[in-house]
Amino acid sequence: MLPLNKVANVFKGEYITKKNTVKGDIPVILGGQELAYYIDKFNHDGEIVAVARSGASAGFVSYWNQKIYITDGFGYEEKVN
Repeated sequence: MLPLNKVANVFKGEYITKKNTVKGDIPVILGGQELAYYIDKFNHDGEIVAVARSGASAGFVSYWNQKIYITDGFGYEEKVN
């Protein structure tokens, strides 16, 4: 058994708004159970466990294995040594 911080990085989403982005094919994880919209940049790539942090879906956990942009949430990703 290892502490979580030995095998994973914890991260917080980065705030964006749809009107300040460019449409693309990267899903935006806004905190709900559905994708919010798609943009042209990402802030995480690879295996990610994301957790919604506010609203009616607070605490909702989702798994991703692709480029995504997480905004209203936090998550865990594999720690690369």
